[in-house]
Amino acid sequence: MDKYIELIKIGIKKILSYRGLITLIIIKNYIYIFLQYSLWNSIKENSIVNVNLTNILIYFIIIKGLDSTNFDLSQTISHDVKNGDIVNILAKPIEIEKYYFFDILGGTIAKVIAILFPNILISLILTRNFEILFILKIFFIIIGSYLLNFVIELIFGTLSFFTQNIWGIESLKLVFILMLSGSFFPIEYYPLWLIKIIDYTPFVYIYGKVAEFMIYKNDFVKILFFQIFFTLSLFYIYKLILKVCLKKISINGG
Repeated sequence: MDKYIELIKIGIKKILSYRGLITLIIIKNYIYIFLQYSLWNSIKENSIVNVNLTNILIYFIIIKGLDSTNFDLSQTISHDVKNGDIVNILAKPIEIEKYYFFDILGGTIAKVIAILFPNILISLILTRNFEILFILKIFFIIIGSYLLNFVIELIFGTLSFFTQNIWGIESLKLVFILMLSGSFFPIEYYPLWLIKIIDYTPFVYIYGKVAEFMIYKNDFVKILFFQIFFTLSLFYIYKLILKVCLKKISINGG
């Protein structure tokens, strides 16, 4: 347990050593929310689409809060593979996924305090719902969102064992996130046929479904079920990929 706590402390120290970075992230958070609100306000005024601006505001406040806490772990793993640091990580008396989980957890905690908590509080004020049960449900599905994203990042990051250039893999991941997660565009405005498809993909349970729950308070059991199902299923797939990767590992300079 001490080694895990030490990794968390190191992660917190890393991000606190760049206080300007935290300030910049906070500023970007509110600029993003303001721009989204302005965009959708313009859409409402210039189209026949029925837009609820309060719901849109809540949606993107939650989306940005979740996004701020999710690390681009696949890039980190790719970098460690390229520069050879992965050898030292694999040599540690700790499984690689546990190492990365606790390594980024410290930074995550700092971002949760600085961005996610305030965003959730603002959303609760806008929804006028401070019921303890509702807040607990939000807590659980946010954890589910974080763990699911972590496992997906592990899978994409592990693919860097096969290639020295992860640009194509990162581009593919970005396409999935933008199209299927609801992070770029509210799910309720998707075509019905597309909604039915993305309901059975993991990406929407990282962002879109969590934000929708904050607004409509529906489908908690369904959301949590799919988060757990996809997290466990994808973790098993990750383990299979990692097993193959470790046999074929190819690191620049080593």
